[in-house]
Amino acid sequence: MVRARSAARCPVLAACLVAVTSAAPALGDDRLALTGPVRGVVVTNYGDLLNGAISIELEQRLFGWLGVELGVGMKGFRGPFDVREVWPTFAFAEAGVRLYPLGRGPSGVWFGPTARGLVLVTKDEGPPPRLFGWSLGGALGYHFVVAPRFVGQVALGASVADFGAGATFEPRVRLGLGFTF
Repeated sequence: MVRARSAARCPVLAACLVAVTSAAPALGDDRLALTGPVRGVVVTNYGDLLNGAISIELEQRLFGWLGVELGVGMKGFRGPFDVREVWPTFAFAEAGVRLYPLGRGPSGVWFGPTARGLVLVTKDEGPPPRLFGWSLGGALGYHFVVAPRFVGQVALGASVADFGAGATFEPRVRLGLGFTF
């Protein structure tokens, strides 16, 4: 009885899959295609989970070789890259410059500095040693367009940060997915 139901579902699922995938060309390639060069990207950085955080970044191209990045995020737990001196909970805003040596920004190879301002949040551990913190660092990465309007990000970076207990080293992995505009 169970096999009969499973076999009956297979053609229905196959028909749905064919209907959904064949409808994409019917939408018209004009709506999916890029109408000009990519001017910017919005990326959610899932690599920050290794530091116990999540962030979203907006990058706008100023010239073919130069972009400006702005981001916000929140750290809520200790990640595997954390050092002992890191306060476990804070919100942050970041700003950075991205240089594209091949002149095709915001896609391709990039490197650049980033600065972050932090607001330390009271948690079960008690009040933070002070209200604000900071981070200065840099990264080397690559943005790749995987389909029209979709972008992936891979980067490695490091920073010197003060999370309330003095300056410390912080590695950072950027593994992001987002869209272009």
